This record gives sequence, structure tokens and C-alpha cells, in this order.
Amino acid sequence: MDQYHEWIAKMMNPKAYESMEQSDEQENCIRRRHHRRHKHRKCRFSSDTDDDRSRQKNTDSMHSRHKTKRYRKLNKSDMYSLFGPFGPFGVFGPFGPFCRSCATGAPGPAGPTGATGPGGVLGFADFFALMPPDNVDTVAPGADVSFPQDGPASGSTITRTGPSTFNLSMVGTYQVFFQVSVVQAGQLVLTLNGADLAYTVAGRAAGSSQIVGIALVRTTVGNSVLTVRNPAGNAAALTITSLAGGTRPVSAHLTITQIA
Repeated sequence: MDQYHEWIAKMMNPKAYESMEQSDEQENCIRRRHHRRHKHRKCRFSSDTDDDRSRQKNTDSMHSRHKTKRYRKLNKSDMYSLFGPFGPFGVFGPFGPFCRSCATGAPGPAGPTGATGPGGVLGFADFFALMPPDNVDTVAPGADVSFPQDGPASGSTITRTGPSTFNLSMVGTYQVFFQVSVVQAGQLVLTLNGADLAYTVAGRAAGSSQIVGIALVRTTVGNSVLTVRNPAGNAAALTITSLAGGTRPVSAHLTITQIA
């Protein structure tokens, strides 16, 4: 047994180690005693008798047994008897406390640019009329409604070219909303570059309600001109209502928004 395992044996089971040391010491004493006695006899007698040879043989056998016995005390099974088998691993201990005073690490690299999101509003403009004083005259069939005053707007894509004509400078898609109060039953339609857009017609049969329309208009050329028209072929001219429902002027609106 080397020094390392002797030290472990002593630390793990001091009493067993001490007993093993005492046993070793006793064996050493026996060996020394026999050795001295037989050495003396060899020196005293010049020739060995049969009895001496027999005693020497027994002594050698005794030494061999002592060696074997000592060797067995130091084999692996004796080490296991001292230490025993290994036990199971214990459970992991809890994590240590969070370091609040530690320095913040350096920022990571910037990620890749994301995909382009959906388009928003590209431009808008609001045009309106107040009755009175605007639209004093009736709007004959084939004539356009006037929106002579400017409301909020953005950019220069949507502009007016006259009281009732409006320029869409960019090719794209526009959302168009209009609202007009009239006295008679009638209709209104959007036109683009002088041509009626049939899918945009709005009207009312009777009563005193407004004519309200909303539609998407797509241009294919730049600087297209948009109007709100009393369709040609209708029988009646339209009278724009003044002071409807009270004493204040009533508004009519044309709102254009470019969305693509």
C-alpha cells in the first residue's frame, strides 16, 4: 500500500489503521526473534543435523505464512472493508445569488434588416365647399360640383387645378370620399380624365338626405384629373342645400388619399 492510500486509510478509519499497524509491528517482532535465534544456532553449530534442517524448514514456512498474512491484510478487499462502496451522488445545490453589481456585457451585433412592411398613407388632401356662399347655381347634368376651399393636405401629389377639378400627379391607387347635400333626388359620379367611373355612382331617391360616395380609383398615367359630376343624361339639375337643418352654412367634402 503506497503512502497515499495509507493516508486515506488513516483518515477514513483511524482505529482500523492503528490496529493494522500494531499487527505489522507484532509480526516484525516475531520475525526478528526467530531470525536471531536461528542465526545464533547456525553460528554455534558447524554442521546442521536433520533436526536443525527440520527446524529451519519450519521457520522458513512460518516466515512465508507471515508474509502471506501480511500481504493479505493489504489487498483490495481489505481496502474495501475500510472504505466501503461509493454512495450515490448527492443532489445539486441551489444557484448562488444574482450579481447586481456586475458589469453589463457588451451589446451583441445588429440583426439583419427585416422585410418591408405594408404601405401606409402616401399622401392626402381635403377640399370642401360651404353653402352659402359656394355653389349658388344649380349643377346641371354633365356639370361638376365645386369644392373651392382647401382643407388639410400633405405633400404635392394631390392638388387642385380649379374649383371643381383636382390633379393626381402620381400613378397609383387613391381612396376618394365625397359628400354633398342636395334638394332633389339625384346622382353623383366620379370622373377620371373626363370619363365617368360607372362603379362610383351614388344617389338618393327622395327626401333631404345627403349623397355620399366612397371608392378606390387607380390611375395609369401621371397628372390625372378627378371631378365629382352630375351624370350626363339625368333629367334634373341639382340644387346644393344651403343652411340645411339650422342657421349655419352646410359643408360638402371631397377627400382624396393615396394608399399605393
